[in-house]
Amino acid sequence: MVYCISDNIYSPLGKTSEENYLNVKAGRTGVRRHEHRFGMPVPFTAAQFEEGSIENDFAAIAPDGGTLTRFEELAALSIGRASAKCGKDLTGEDTVFILSSTKGNVGLLESTGDEDSVIIPASAERLAARFGFRNIPIVVSNACISGVSAIITAKRLLDCGFYRNAVVCGCDVLSRFIVSGFNSFKALSEDICKPFDGNRTGLNLGEAAATIILSTECPDSGEPWRVSGGSIRNDANHISGPSRVGEGSFRALQEVLKGTQVQKIAFINAHGTATPYNDDMESWAISRAGLGEVHVNALKAHFGHTLGAAGILECIISMKAVDDGTVLPAKGCEHPGVAQPINVNTELARTEKKSFVKLLSGFGGCNAAVLMEKGMASGQDTVLKVPETEKVCETLLLPSGNGDDLLGLYKSLKCEYPKFHKMDGLCQAGFLAAEMLLDEAGKKGISLDGGDNCTMILAGSLGSLATDIRHNGTISPDEFYPSPAIFVYTLANIVSGEIAIRHKMYGESTSFLLPENDRNVMDMLVKQAFSDSAAPDYVIGGRIDFRSGDDFLAELALYSRKS
Repeated sequence: MVYCISDNIYSPLGKTSEENYLNVKAGRTGVRRHEHRFGMPVPFTAAQFEEGSIENDFAAIAPDGGTLTRFEELAALSIGRASAKCGKDLTGEDTVFILSSTKGNVGLLESTGDEDSVIIPASAERLAARFGFRNIPIVVSNACISGVSAIITAKRLLDCGFYRNAVVCGCDVLSRFIVSGFNSFKALSEDICKPFDGNRTGLNLGEAAATIILSTECPDSGEPWRVSGGSIRNDANHISGPSRVGEGSFRALQEVLKGTQVQKIAFINAHGTATPYNDDMESWAISRAGLGEVHVNALKAHFGHTLGAAGILECIISMKAVDDGTVLPAKGCEHPGVAQPINVNTELARTEKKSFVKLLSGFGGCNAAVLMEKGMASGQDTVLKVPETEKVCETLLLPSGNGDDLLGLYKSLKCEYPKFHKMDGLCQAGFLAAEMLLDEAGKKGISLDGGDNCTMILAGSLGSLATDIRHNGTISPDEFYPSPAIFVYTLANIVSGEIAIRHKMYGESTSFLLPENDRNVMDMLVKQAFSDSAAPDYVIGGRIDFRSGDDFLAELALYSRKS
């Protein structure tokens, strides 16, 4: 069993989890209207720290200075407080550090022009060094579901006995890059957002860091929180638009609620971005899962959408609410109006129930749900048997040096898939490698199309660096509206979304960033995927990196359990 033994939230609403919770309960918000920030030609509404506050807070604990960026300083502030509160030595070989982030230092592209400075695994290494974490850090960069994906990954790694403790930190900061990108989708609300309200007009962005420390060792006193289950599913619908009937979220909810009595759930803390499509989609998923009578709330009107921090931050606030016997409202929702009837909570309510579900969705068709329960579990804690795996087939894609590699290979494979021409280089490389791999699997009588019996575990070190550079170069100081068609590819997990859409694969898809091509870590990530409660038959695992048309790599394998 995996227990939550410490936590911290560092946000514009407070510097501790408790302070943040009390401000949320009091109805306060960190969301404000900002003018002339990032050179934005029009005001925008977001939750941001006061200028210099992160740097000043970090300087107070590191008076000798340091080499961390603003993003890394914010993460360090949260990790430091959670670690101190934990009172446990986390510097041993039995602790893994997992960083959840969508874009990390990407804002440095504008201020420094140093392309390699924005590679997130380098940030994870610097943070690991600061806190004495010995193992290779793991970065989860899975769009908006990154935080919950990181919690689920940590739970599995601990359940399998790879580690005994996990420090899981979610962090993102805002920048011209991020604000302009969401602005290009016309997804930002001019006012404080209204999740699930019939008059909702879009989302607010936010910045924060949130840390949760997990352990296989149960705390000595009190009723411990535990991560009871988690599920990640792709809706195989569209890289930037959710399934209208909530297919991915519904499948994730179905899996995470197996064996759970619905009447014991205090509430569902939804993604609740206040965009028309997201909130409608979640109402479909919740209704289809038989949860229409369960309280539903959302926290985006307090913190904004904090990207890679959202899943962890919102889980912590939800734990504090259950500790307090409270169901928080969906602030801003005065007149619920979504596609399916669900029980959106519009005011504070009391509860004696001891569990909740956290729901998230994101670009690339990814969806996640996690079930958190308070109190000791019945039965004895057991370590899962780590499955022995074998490669069914594999493929390696490298530049041939003829200058027409990806397009030429696409033509030779005769895919006849017009969407290929819209993809960025990272997605094209991954897509073609997957076509070759699945073709080999087909020759062995294995078909993965149209099902959820296959998980995708894809890793790289560069993320979407090439497209990040391209997007940054299209931001006009006057218009501030770069191309949404480019911005959507600035997420490393879009490649798995493209593969899922092509083959209608509804299984898990998770994107990792690793500081080096460590085959031991990759092997561990593949094995933990097989420990999912849904027990997939196959895992597509491997590394995909793209820097340019003559500098890329796609090395994929199809794994199964050994007979």
